[in-house]
Amino acid sequence: MTTFAAILALVLCTYFCLVSANANGIRLGKDLSLSVQFGDSVAIRVDKTTHYSLVTDEGKAEFDALIPHGGHTVVLPDTRSGKPVTYTVTLLHQLKCLGIIRENYNSGEPPSPLTNHCMNYLRQSTLCNLNTRIEHSVKPKGNAVRGYDTVCRDWTKLYDEVERIQTAGFGAE
Repeated sequence: MTTFAAILALVLCTYFCLVSANANGIRLGKDLSLSVQFGDSVAIRVDKTTHYSLVTDEGKAEFDALIPHGGHTVVLPDTRSGKPVTYTVTLLHQLKCLGIIRENYNSGEPPSPLTNHCMNYLRQSTLCNLNTRIEHSVKPKGNAVRGYDTVCRDWTKLYDEVERIQTAGFGAE
């Protein structure tokens, strides 16, 4: 499995979203989360893939398609004032960062400040939403050598909720 495909699978499988919400679809308090009814879990195979290549036009298109047409942000009313506020959706921010790192990797240029932000953001996100699964490894450097099946929340439900909010149009900041 390519490193990027492994990171992508990790991001998708470790992302979580709280379900309790107020009438605006966001949880009150310091930890705002979209209200998403995930329903049944989905199975995913974490293994080598021909998708999400770092160096092909097809890979770029696949990375670009991970972000909804409306982007990685949603506009929601502030929980206190009711005024529109733009928020980034964590999963989509993570996926956008993977695309930014991919682009920088292909540019041959030193890491940009945005790339550095993304690497730090993904590190923090991964640590915060840790996956404790043990992966088989026999190579001396610790590279995972076998794929595995796992079960994740159905991330398409989050995409549906983001598109619903973007279509509802609460207004711009």
